Amino acid sequence: MKHVKHFVLLAIVVVLTACTANAKEGQDGNRSLEPLKAEIQVPENIKLMNEINLKVKVTQGSDIVQDASEVMFEIWHEKGKEESIMLEAKHDQNGIYSASTTFEKSGTYYVQPHVTARNMHVMPKVKVIVNEKESN
Repeated sequence: MKHVKHFVLLAIVVVLTACTANAKEGQDGNRSLEPLKAEIQVPENIKLMNEINLKVKVTQGSDIVQDASEVMFEIWHEKGKEESIMLEAKHDQNGIYSASTTFEKSGTYYVQPHVTARNMHVMPKVKVIVNEKESN
């Protein structure tokens, strides 16, 4: 009976040690516990009816993230998020993901990239102004 208790105790220690090692490594093999960072690169003032390239640079600590599983830009007018649009972004290079759009109505908008990578999700938000004329 004493040997059975020792065996069970040893089995528990082995399982807990294995679980701890897997938790540190992460499900996708990424060892970093640093959070994702998404730096939005969008002008604050946008000219009406001009195509604009929305960009977001994705990093994790000092690593450039080139393997995001999903990057989408959500855009909505300040008067109604329920009418938002979603644009799929493509990886350009060096962790920069982009999508193009044209604003057809002037006013204040919000641009929010939804970034999913390495079992994490971030969604920062910026405000942009769309005018008939470009303002400086």
